[in-house]
Parts: sequence; C-alpha cells; structure tokens
Amino acid sequence: MKNLALVLVSSVMLTGCFKVIPTKPEFPTPPEQLLELCPNLVVVPEDTTQLSVVLEKVTINYAEYHLCAARHEQLVNWYNEVKKINQELE
Repeated sequence: MKNLALVLVSSVMLTGCFKVIPTKPEFPTPPEQLLELCPNLVVVPEDTTQLSVVLEKVTINYAEYHLCAARHEQLVNWYNEVKKINQELE
C-alpha cells in the first residue's frame, strides 16, 4: 500500500514537469514616433499668381516628404533588426 501511494504521489509530481511553456516571445510594437502617418501635401491655391507662394508650398512639401521618408527608413531598419533577433531566438 505504501509503495502504491509512493508511486501515485511521484507520478502526480512528475506530471507537473510535462507542462509545455511557450518560449517564443511576442513580436514587439515599434516606437510610436515611427508609426505616425505622413501629413497631407500642402496644396497651392489655384488663383495664386505669385511665384513666392508656390515656392513656399513646394518647399514645405519637400521638407515634409524627407521627414516622412526618414521615419519610414527608421521603421524598416527597426523592423529588420527585431525580426533578425526573433529569428535567432527560434
């Protein structure tokens, strides 16, 4: 009877060792500043006759484009680095 109780207790204790625990971490979320959408382009009014107004709007659009392109490049670099780290963990 003692042997049966000992086998039963040891089998119950060993079943706890067979629990499967997921080891793959969740993919992290990127930094918030990299997820901002690019702003809409500034539209030049149709009735504009001054070249300085057109040049100002084009300059604003050009600057915004380059800021957005830099954020996109940072996001792609971040994604590739995190993906590479996660693949090494597998």
